Amino acid sequence: MIYIPKYKDIYITNGEIAIKNSFKGEYRAILRGIDGRIKYESGWQSNTILNRGLLILTTPTNGTFDRMHLGTSDIAIDVTQIGLQGSDLGSHSSRGALSSSNSGTPNYEHISTIRFVFNPGTGTGLIKEFVILETGVFNPLTQAVVRIVLTTPINKGVLDELTIDHRLTWYPEINDVSGSIDISGTSYNYVMRHTSIDLLTDHLINLSPGGSHNLLFDTPLVANTLYPTGSSISSTSLVNTNGGVAPNYWAQAECIYDVDKGPGNVSLAFVPLHGTFIASSVGIQYSLDKTTGGGPLVKTDTHELRLNVRSYPIRHV
Repeated sequence: MIYIPKYKDIYITNGEIAIKNSFKGEYRAILRGIDGRIKYESGWQSNTILNRGLLILTTPTNGTFDRMHLGTSDIAIDVTQIGLQGSDLGSHSSRGALSSSNSGTPNYEHISTIRFVFNPGTGTGLIKEFVILETGVFNPLTQAVVRIVLTTPINKGVLDELTIDHRLTWYPEINDVSGSIDISGTSYNYVMRHTSIDLLTDHLINLSPGGSHNLLFDTPLVANTLYPTGSSISSTSLVNTNGGVAPNYWAQAECIYDVDKGPGNVSLAFVPLHGTFIASSVGIQYSLDKTTGGGPLVKTDTHELRLNVRSYPIRHV
């Protein structure tokens, strides 16, 4: 009697396929008197994302920058803080979209700015700090993702109006990332490239991998301003997880293709980025080609295929 194994594990044994992106957060505070004249302007300053903010960036269901609260403390920023260090002077609970733009060639920076306006009678007092909360939460003492200590405190009178803009800039990787990996003893060359980098992003950014991968058969890489099309299949199921220990959090999407998905020569795969908070065609495309003799990764109708994608937000210091 001959026994044939039901499963054969084929997996990456050496190397990794990875691409890096950069983000920058900034704020600007402007105080106006009852006559509309500017009494104080901070200019654009860097924000500080807390460890809790890094966690929210990897939480698939949350948008990261949404609600602002003003506070009274000038205690130095520590990334382990989770909210205001002083009293809550007031909040702007409904952010206003100010602008969204794409610089275009050559670097395609995505710039999104939201505005928080504290009208006369709101947030009155000596303001030394503010925090930003993510979507759907309301406690500025325990649910902040960003905390700022103002270089110069703002003394907001009863009739003054304070405007604070928060600007987020995403710098996509505009060059290909290439190399080779070993998949169960077979060497494959890979190329990774962004898609649709000329589109706009939303300020409710989230860095967890997005929806289902698409496997494309016999389809070449497209330009990084385009979206790959062709004969494709989507996964049978998608499992999102996240974990890690501060500040080293991660988010993962595992796409599972059952035995009846395919078959085909997997020349290209597409991974959408940032959950639902970015245009669905903005993502990562990657191709695999055997180092010796050429040829793609083959998905047969008798094999299950699992693809895992992880993202790791790392604070730039």
